[in-house]
Amino acid sequence: MGLVTKLKKTVLKDDRLRIEKTTAKNIPDFLHFSSERHLPIAQISGDTSRVIFPSVQSYDVFKTFKKLDPSFLKDNNGVGIPLFRIRSVEWNQRNFKEMNKELVYQIFSYELRSVDEVPPYMDGEVVLNVKDVKLYKCLYCDVYKANSSGGTTYFLEFKDDSLGEIPMIHRFQYRDMDTNLYNWNFRWHVKFSPIIENDHYKLGYLNPDTVSLLDTKEIVKDKKLLKIPKTERFKLIFGHYTSEDSDFFPSSIIKVADFTIGEKEVVPSLGVRDVPVVTKIFACQCLLIHIIELEKRSGERAINAPYNTPFIMM
Repeated sequence: MGLVTKLKKTVLKDDRLRIEKTTAKNIPDFLHFSSERHLPIAQISGDTSRVIFPSVQSYDVFKTFKKLDPSFLKDNNGVGIPLFRIRSVEWNQRNFKEMNKELVYQIFSYELRSVDEVPPYMDGEVVLNVKDVKLYKCLYCDVYKANSSGGTTYFLEFKDDSLGEIPMIHRFQYRDMDTNLYNWNFRWHVKFSPIIENDHYKLGYLNPDTVSLLDTKEIVKDKKLLKIPKTERFKLIFGHYTSEDSDFFPSSIIKVADFTIGEKEVVPSLGVRDVPVVTKIFACQCLLIHIIELEKRSGERAINAPYNTPFIMM
């Protein structure tokens, strides 16, 4: 643990990664948590993209082997396999889907399938094949960026049609990001610190009368007329992104950040199997925030390694 990390932990509260739990009826059902999931974000030597793992145990297994190993497929849960990988897209005029809407990042998923299961709905390539189990690498979503006079909007365009397009928006000179899922508003909030640079984002639920950057003028007007009793208002924090506990010493595989999120049910698998869709969506947003923070510090967009990176090769 580095000196900077110790200083941060001294400044911040001990319960900095707390997940609020509630069963209130006016809170979305998928926010009624009974468990938590911790997902490490890692950098692999020779690859400037980032990967996120479905559990700490899965990250530890991968770090031991330092590559995708056939043994990860034996239990059919995929412990040791990354959940997602995000990469920047090199600038190209063809990246513009619409005027001022540029393709800037792509997020790939790793999907396990047995011979009895239907292949992934997304186009993908087989990166591991062991007897009756195959591991696919698939394009999970494209991330587009659009600038306007009010700020920057990122559009996560998922390849699963049931998810569609999910926006994330922030104002210029501000870091908070507003998003919407299943018609509910949420906010990634980062507290300003004059002492140290803080990258601890807290993912929270926005009450029905709280204005979101995604709201139209009509919706804002309607929200101002709402009168919600204090007993029905909640300060519900259910996710955290932070690099406070990142690895201090250099290595071929290092943890660069963490994502913690509440989940409705306890999932027995520690691998890529059965990760809830809500967790996957917010994990993609978390990866996007990580890359934005990274590029803000470096001052430029990261140029990534080729599609087949060293840790994929056998």
